[in-house]
Amino acid sequence: MSSTSMAPRRAGSITRQRRIALALRILLAIVLLFFALFPVVWIFSASINPSNSLVNQDLIPPNASLENYRALLGNDRFPFFLWMGNSLKLAILTTVLGLIFTAMAAYAFSASASGDGAACCSRSCWCRSSPTSSTWWRSS
Repeated sequence: MSSTSMAPRRAGSITRQRRIALALRILLAIVLLFFALFPVVWIFSASINPSNSLVNQDLIPPNASLENYRALLGNDRFPFFLWMGNSLKLAILTTVLGLIFTAMAAYAFSASASGDGAACCSRSCWCRSSPTSSTWWRSS
């Protein structure tokens, strides 16, 4: 009889432990979210502050305006959209080249794992440090 009285209590304690663990995970997520988003909010707050000073800055400036954004986007001296376009082109090019080279490396690894890569790797200049590199110029 004592074993049946402990079973419901034990099941309840597991549920309680899960609730406590869930609450701690949620609390940790909120703290980490605060640490991740606070710098973004601070930078935005500095960008709408017309005094152009970070010293003694409030999180929400009393005289907030979008004048800094108008000055940035409407200025011919600083072609912001051209700079953003160049950055976007460079990011796309880097991503595509990285994808091509990693796909080639993945193919080489899969070919060497299947047994077909030994002949392919022995002819390649990239694998000169492999044991078959002494015969890489010979066709087999």
